[in-house]
Amino acid sequence: MSGTIRAAASARDALQRGYRLHPVLAAATGAAAAGVALILPLRALDPVMVDGVSVWSAPFDLFASMAVLCATVLWLGDRMGGSPLFRKVGVAVALVAILEPWLAVLRVVLDPSPKLNAQLGAAMVAAHAVLFAASAALAVELFRRPLGHPSLGWSVRLGMLLTLFGMLADPARGLPALGGESGGWAAAHAVALHGVQLLPLAGWALSRRAELRVSHQLTLLAVGAISYGAVILVLCWQAARGQAGVADPLTVAALVVVAAGWASSTASVIAHAREVRHLALEARTASQKRQAMAAQAQVAMARARKVALRQRLTQELLRRVRSERDRGAVPGVTLRIRHPIEVLAPDERPTEVELLAV
Repeated sequence: MSGTIRAAASARDALQRGYRLHPVLAAATGAAAAGVALILPLRALDPVMVDGVSVWSAPFDLFASMAVLCATVLWLGDRMGGSPLFRKVGVAVALVAILEPWLAVLRVVLDPSPKLNAQLGAAMVAAHAVLFAASAALAVELFRRPLGHPSLGWSVRLGMLLTLFGMLADPARGLPALGGESGGWAAAHAVALHGVQLLPLAGWALSRRAELRVSHQLTLLAVGAISYGAVILVLCWQAARGQAGVADPLTVAALVVVAAGWASSTASVIAHAREVRHLALEARTASQKRQAMAAQAQVAMARARKVALRQRLTQELLRRVRSERDRGAVPGVTLRIRHPIEVLAPDERPTEVELLAV
């Protein structure tokens, strides 16, 4: 129960912080989330299908993607400290997040003529172009500003680059460079689009590994980003061959190669990190041993100096005893004699010497 209360309090604090940071973008996030809640039952209940997919799938996916994107942009703005460019980008993202999903809803509800459908599609393309331009400007700002821990900062930057690539890959027509090649590019589009959420999670997890040096964390992050990009390219290659949605042997083999490369590279970096940590531990242990030996040597030297001092003191005391005896001191009388260089503690007494008859 207490965990639920803390979670609710954290969510409330996050909403309040987002609203203070950018009210328009926070409102767009809530509107997109409300759209998800509105479309979800329609997607489940409406029996109309197109190519085996519910007609409400496209609006639902857009609402969900925009809700996640708006929340991500809010988080990025918080990491950047709310820069002036973020405020402008936030307005553009908020407008697109509200406009584009509802254009998709109109295409379902109105069942428009081919001409109107083309006009709605053109409006969605224009809105998407605005979103891409705003995201590109945000990516440039991310490279210009400090974002906290290096692992987290670079994961955000690299994830944003992958997301920009995902925005270029149209789910139906693929990459513009392929001249409107048809095919199922939804998988490549979705995986690339969410790079700005997944890579920062990896960067955050790495930043909490105190046993890893920052250089090893960044290397692991680079390996992950390259592997993530390789997966996107494999999915693009699959779609370009018209094999989208089919686990053909070539795609599976390519994904296995990517996974094996990621696993071997990650294992090598972790092994090197352990070796470096082991060598550092040995060096620290050797340093501690040297310090202990130096301390022991200092103690031995202090003892040697004390013994030499006592020897000199003894000789001086004997000389003074002979002098007192020569002056007629009575044998058997105890004298308390303190040598000028003898250091006495508060609870110590001067050396006592008993004059004996010789």
